Amino acid sequence: MTDTQEQSWQYRALLVLRGNETMSGSILLAALGSFAKLDKRWPSKLYGAARIREDGTVVTGYRPDPNGEWDKLAVCVGHVDQVAHSFSLLADDLKLNDADRVAMFAAVRNWITKDERIKPEPMHFTKRS
Repeated sequence: MTDTQEQSWQYRALLVLRGNETMSGSILLAALGSFAKLDKRWPSKLYGAARIREDGTVVTGYRPDPNGEWDKLAVCVGHVDQVAHSFSLLADDLKLNDADRVAMFAAVRNWITKDERIKPEPMHFTKRS
């Protein structure tokens, strides 16, 4: 890692979260993708995109041993409100500026590719006379 990378919000956040030793750290590693792979100390235990179920739980793929086989089961990483709150507290603890705070939440939000709580409104067609 370069000095610039070690001063970044990404690296500082991973240090505070102890990499893959915490659920929030595992989420951030999965969300950061290629950036996180620069530091081999913390291989991601979560893989693939996450989704929010109808009840608000966030689920994704899980690999308990980062050097082992992938587990095809999904793991619940918490309720979406809980996940958002933990990253809000992290941003406060790190004293992130507005741009870095937005970037951190964008990374986590982009990791979540499906929200099953959102139901499309049915389209109502009217018959023309």
